[in-house]
Amino acid sequence: METRVNEHNIGNSIALYLAGKLLTEGYVLYWHQIDAVQTPDQWYPQYSINQSTYLVDATFAARIAAAKGLLTILPKKSAIPRWVQRPTNDGRVQPQESVPIPALSVTIGPMATIENYELGSTLKWRGRRLQIDGYARSTTEQSRLVDLLGAWLDQELMLDVLDHETGDLAPVGTVEVCHVSLDTGFDFDEAEATTYEVLFNARLEYVV
Repeated sequence: METRVNEHNIGNSIALYLAGKLLTEGYVLYWHQIDAVQTPDQWYPQYSINQSTYLVDATFAARIAAAKGLLTILPKKSAIPRWVQRPTNDGRVQPQESVPIPALSVTIGPMATIENYELGSTLKWRGRRLQIDGYARSTTEQSRLVDLLGAWLDQELMLDVLDHETGDLAPVGTVEVCHVSLDTGFDFDEAEATTYEVLFNARLEYVV
């Protein structure tokens, strides 16, 4: 169990949890690492290559037109250089090193032992840091995303961790959201795309 409640499985499980909420909120999602777009009812793979074809499909074009935006979901820090770009308004994305906004990244920190779970047991309380960093297109969207993250990842929320490493998505444990803090950043000296920052931090606690 300990090896399955790990950084990879926790991070992907939280990203999928947020994806479901964002789709319900009215966004279409661009998964940057796998270059795929997700709508509430379909996946569009190899999006950067096939986007011209997808965008003339009536169903997909209608989804893009009705969406609140094409929101980019990122993994943690990448070995591939990435630059945040101005928002896309027509559903198009740039090459892999470009990240259109709005965007959210999910980062899971290393495991730390907190304390023994119970007397005489080898189980222990463990903790990891959860950081969600994002950029919005306006102060209105920035405030909305902060409020949504605070509601979706509320204090003492229990989240299922699924096995993404094996691909069967079997439940391997749960984590509890603790010590939540949210903030926003404004930096008008930086590039336009990075002006409205969204910041979420929490500690994830679990027993293994």
